[in-house]
Amino acid sequence: MQSVLVTDGGVNAIGGVTNTNVPRDEDGAANGSITTHFSLPSSAELGCTAGSYLIYVSSPSGLFRPIITPFTITQPTYGQSISGQVLAGATPVPFAVVVLINNAGNGGYAASTVANASGNYTINAAVGNYMVLAIQPGYVGQMGALAMSLAAGQALTGQNPGLAAATCTMSGQVQDASTTSTLNGIQLMFSSNGKYFSLASSDSSGNYVVSALPDSWKGQPSDLSLAALGYTSPSSKTSVTTTSGNVASQTLQCSAATALLSGIVKNAAAALMPIPIAAATTVSR
Repeated sequence: MQSVLVTDGGVNAIGGVTNTNVPRDEDGAANGSITTHFSLPSSAELGCTAGSYLIYVSSPSGLFRPIITPFTITQPTYGQSISGQVLAGATPVPFAVVVLINNAGNGGYAASTVANASGNYTINAAVGNYMVLAIQPGYVGQMGALAMSLAAGQALTGQNPGLAAATCTMSGQVQDASTTSTLNGIQLMFSSNGKYFSLASSDSSGNYVVSALPDSWKGQPSDLSLAALGYTSPSSKTSVTTTSGNVASQTLQCSAATALLSGIVKNAAAALMPIPIAAATTVSR
């Protein structure tokens, strides 16, 4: 879901100002100990989905044995929920990611969870209007196919997002535009003229494979995924046509950030809105 390199005493700085989007050694001192934080609200959708994860910590130069720690993200508690089953036709799709999108305003991400072995899911959510989408490798979802309103205290059932089995793929690599070095753990989203969509992440070699159907597609990396590595999104989306089958060698090149914008986030009552820090890892050698 995400991959970062943190150096003892190292920070990502632009013009002498620390880029707080990028995980860093919090004490800023090369003292044999690294403490770094990951902010879940600042993670891409697949990286803050309620479910079970593994945090894998290793040294590129073999200074310590790899450490693997389980980590669980739980859903917030609300008085209302949406539930259903992820289906491909009439067949349940096990362990699909189910995403709730706000169906008002900017249509932003609201919440997500992982369905069980029978494709069943439940998402707790605030009162509002939503779309429910499903994501699973080997399938594509469809935007706007399942919309609903969630009222206070309501347990909305039978909301079954559909998936279609993919018949082709789009693949390539995510790279630094200047050095062509690979960018790992970058979430990608592709959408088509037929309102299909598909998500994927680049692997440890920067490679990605996106499930697709024959159509015209446009895709781009997640701003949040790139920000965590100190990069910005390409100025335009990548266009891919899959009407003739699989399309490979689609290189997505991203540029390192060279400037920072900063400010203060407040709510309607002018109160400060801090972003909670959700996970921390400390490694000593």
